[in-house]
Amino acid sequence: MDLKIGIVEDIEDILKCGRVRVRVIGIHTSNKYILPTNDLPWATAINQTPQISGIGHTGCNFLNGSWVLVTSLDGDSWQNIIVLGSFIGIPADVSNVNAVPGSGGTTTPSGSGGTTTVPKDGTELPPDVPSKAIGPLSSEEVARLKSVIAKSESGGNYSSINPKTRFIGKYQFGAGSLSEVTIGYVKPGRTNKDLAYPESWTGKDGVVSRDVWYKSHQIQEDVMDEYMRLNFKRIRSLRNDSDKNHVAGCLAASHLLGAGAINKWLAGGQVKADDNGVTAEKYYKMGFGALNNLAPTSSKPTAETALPLSLIKAKSLTGFADPDVEFPKKELLNEQDTNRLARGEKLDNTIIGFKEIDRTLNVRIAGTDDVWHQPPISASPVYPYNQVSYSRGGIIEERDSTPDNVRIHQYHPSGTFTEIDNNGTKVNKIVGDNFIIMERNGNVTLKGNMNVTIEGNCNILSQGNMVAEVYGDCDIISKNDLNITSHGQIAMYAQEDFSIKAKSFSVESFTGDINLLSAVDINNKCSQHHTIDAEKDIQHRCVENMTVDVGKEHKEKTGELFTLDCGDSINLKSSNDTNIVSSASLSMKSSSPIGLRSSSSVNIDGVTIHLQEGASATPTIDSVDNLEETSLISMVTTTLDNSGNIMPKPLPSTPEEIKIRDSSLPADQLVRQELIENNVGVLSPIGNRFASSVRRYESPEDVDNNYDIFMSNLINQTTEYVTSSVPLSLDTYIPSKVT
Repeated sequence: MDLKIGIVEDIEDILKCGRVRVRVIGIHTSNKYILPTNDLPWATAINQTPQISGIGHTGCNFLNGSWVLVTSLDGDSWQNIIVLGSFIGIPADVSNVNAVPGSGGTTTPSGSGGTTTVPKDGTELPPDVPSKAIGPLSSEEVARLKSVIAKSESGGNYSSINPKTRFIGKYQFGAGSLSEVTIGYVKPGRTNKDLAYPESWTGKDGVVSRDVWYKSHQIQEDVMDEYMRLNFKRIRSLRNDSDKNHVAGCLAASHLLGAGAINKWLAGGQVKADDNGVTAEKYYKMGFGALNNLAPTSSKPTAETALPLSLIKAKSLTGFADPDVEFPKKELLNEQDTNRLARGEKLDNTIIGFKEIDRTLNVRIAGTDDVWHQPPISASPVYPYNQVSYSRGGIIEERDSTPDNVRIHQYHPSGTFTEIDNNGTKVNKIVGDNFIIMERNGNVTLKGNMNVTIEGNCNILSQGNMVAEVYGDCDIISKNDLNITSHGQIAMYAQEDFSIKAKSFSVESFTGDINLLSAVDINNKCSQHHTIDAEKDIQHRCVENMTVDVGKEHKEKTGELFTLDCGDSINLKSSNDTNIVSSASLSMKSSSPIGLRSSSSVNIDGVTIHLQEGASATPTIDSVDNLEETSLISMVTTTLDNSGNIMPKPLPSTPEEIKIRDSSLPADQLVRQELIENNVGVLSPIGNRFASSVRRYESPEDVDNNYDIFMSNLINQTTEYVTSSVPLSLDTYIPSKVT
C-alpha cells in the first residue's frame, strides 16, 4: 500500500457523502492555476464508526487545511483516493504551512529572496512574501499591476480623456476620486464636467487646472498609489497575508467600480458594470493575472489569461493549504491541534473564562432582600481525561472524566449551555428564548427550595382544574393591583383568623345576598361614619351579644323592614346623640330589659312608639344625668280604654324602685298623690320625641293650685295625640311655675 500525505482543500461534497478533495504531496502540483481545486478527484474517507441508513456518527469530519493520510486504490493514477485519517500537529506559521515536515521535500532559495519548498515532483511552490508596499504586494508587484490597469484604462496616456464619462489621465480618475481627503486635488462636490474649469481645482502641488494635471505625470503616479492603498484598507476581506493574486484582482476591480461595490461582489452580491459595460469579474481576472506575467496584452484580456471561475473569489491560490486561509487559526499557531479544553491549558482564554465573566449574579428572591447567584464555573480539566468535540461553528461538547471533577458540558456559541458538575449540580443557561413542549403528562418534584424570578410578565393558563397546596405560610405580594376573577364561586376557608386590611374596602353583590355568619361575636368598628343603606329590609340577628362601636356617625337606612333580633341583650351606646327615626311603627320588644343609654340626648321619633318588656313589666329609660338634680323621677305613659279614659302605668316614686300606692285610686288622684308626696317632676311624650321638661313643685298647695289645669291639658293632649296623631306641645299642659 502506497501511503502519502495530503491536505484537504474542499469539503463541499455535492453528494453529501462525506467525501473531500485532497491535494496529495508528491502527486499533485501546488500551482492551482495549473491544477485548480475543482479538478482534484473526490476522496472517500474511512469513518471510525459504522454509517448506514443515517445511523452512526455521520457528516463531514474534516476541515479545509486538514493534514490527512491517504492511499490510492487504483495504483499510480491516484483517481480513487482513500482518506485513512487525519494528523494532529503543531502548526508553526501560516505563511510557511506548505513546508511539510517529513514529506521528502527540500527548501531552496527563490529568486525573490524568500524560500520555497520543492516537492518530489519538482513543482516549485510560491515564495514567501517579502516586505510589502501595499498589503502583501511588493513595490515591483504594485508597479506591474498599475501598468496593466493603465493599459486597460487609457493605453498608458497621461493626457487621455474619456469623451463619454469625462474621466481623465493615465488611470482615468474622476472628480470624486480626486477630491478624496488624502488626495485633495479637486474641490468636493464637483462633477467630471467641472474638471474643465480651473475653479474646480484646489491648486494642491500647483495643479490648478486639467491641463496642468495632464502634464503632472509623477503626481498621477502618486495619486494612483494612494488610491490603491485606500482601496486595500476598504476591502474588508483583504489582509496582509492574503493571496497576492487575489489582492491584485480586488485592487483592479475596485479601481473600476470602487471598494464598496467590490465588498458587495465578494460577499456574493450582484454589482453593475461601469458606464462602458466593463464588469468587476473582468477587471478582477485582469488584475489576478498581472503578477504572474499573465497580464493581457491589450485592454481586453484574452481567453488564455482568463482564470477559471472557481478561482475568482478564492483567498488562497496556492495548493497544500486551506483555500479560505481560515485554518490553522493564527491565534493558535505554535499550539497543538488538540483543543485547549482537552489539554487543560490556557483555560482563561477558552469558554471557561468567558462563562465565568458572564455568570448571572444577584438575582433577588421574592418577598425578601436575599439574592442567589449562578454557581462558579468548576471546570478544571486535566489531559488526557477530557474528551472534547469542537465544531467549526463553535459548538462544544465535553465529556470530562478528570478525577474528582467529572463533568458533562454542552455549549452553543450564542452563550447558551448546559453543564453538570462533579456534585451533580446542573446549570442551564439560555440566552435566547426557551420552549418546553410536552404532548402528555409532566411531573416535577423538588425536595429543596425553589426560587423563581421573572423580570417580565408571567402568564399561567390551566384549561382544567388547578390545585396549589401549601403546608406552610403562603404570601401573595403585589406592588400594584391584585385582581381575582372567577366565573363560578369563590370560597375562602380559614381555620383561624381571617383578616382584610385596606385603605378602602368594598363588597358588592351583583344579583345575590351578602351573608356574614359568625358562631360568636360580630364586631363592626369604625373611627368615623358607619352607614348601612338598604332599598328593602335590614335584619340583624344574633344568638348572644351584638355590638356596634362607632367613633362618629352610625346610619342604617332601609326602604322597608328593619329588624334587630337578639337572643340576649341589645346595647346601643353612643358618646353623642342616638337618633331612631321611623315613618311608620317602631317596636322594641325584649324578654329582658331594653336599655337605651346615652351621654347626651336619646331621640325616638315615630307615629306610634311601643316600648314593651312583656305583659306586666315596666320599660325604663335611663339617662346618665343625675335624676335627683333634674327631678326626673317618673314618667307618665298612657293609653286609652274603651271610654277614652287614661289607663296609667304605675308611677315610680324613687329612682331605685317602683312603688304602687293604691292601684284602686283613680288615675288623677294617683298622679296627684305622687306629685304631692314625692315633689316630683313630670316627663311626658311630646312632638315626635321624648324630652325631659322639668317642673319642680315647691309645696302641696302649689300642686293643688295647678293640678286641675295640668291634668285637664294632659288628658286632652294625650287623647288628641293618640286619636289624631297631632304632636303634643309641652307648653299646653305643663303649668307655669308658681312663685
